[in-house]
Amino acid sequence: MSDEQNDRFLAGIGDNWRRIGADHARMHQQLRRTRHLPRLLRLADISGTLALFGVGCWFAWEAIAGQSVFFALSALVLLAVPPALLPAALRARKDSLVWADETPEEVLRMSLARTEAALRMAVLGQWKMIVIQVFLAVLWIAETTGLMQAGEFLNLYTLISLVILAAYAPWLEWRRTALSRERDTCLNLIADFDAA
Repeated sequence: MSDEQNDRFLAGIGDNWRRIGADHARMHQQLRRTRHLPRLLRLADISGTLALFGVGCWFAWEAIAGQSVFFALSALVLLAVPPALLPAALRARKDSLVWADETPEEVLRMSLARTEAALRMAVLGQWKMIVIQVFLAVLWIAETTGLMQAGEFLNLYTLISLVILAAYAPWLEWRRTALSRERDTCLNLIADFDAA
């Protein structure tokens, strides 16, 4: 290798280390600032599931007391879906709870773990949208077949659900795209770090 090639090679390594150092500082600052966020989000997942389960129990009571198909269907969804999705949410966030050494490599790996956890939660968000759509379809089938009479409320509930879905779906896609880019950046930085 000539001196010129050697100088370019060493300059490239120096550029990589400076870039890794700058990215490390930025990521470390962000991770430090949001250090407790994964635990808070996990607590929110558990609390939200318990709250929805409680509402589901109340709806079940109302369904039995008032012989209401609407409350029975609502209770069925609230008693089945949130508890079924909770283990997946807890598993999705599990790796993001670890706070390791603050070396550049560990900061990159922690950032990657959080990004991958957020991507897994985005997939759960898509499942929640599917549940809402299926629930709406079941309610409308029950309404049109005469199993229940909740026309005005069902119209309002459908409008609110569709507005939420129309806003949530593009946001979720934007979020997944941003997280995928962030994951790719982390993977590239880890590869550069390993190569250096």
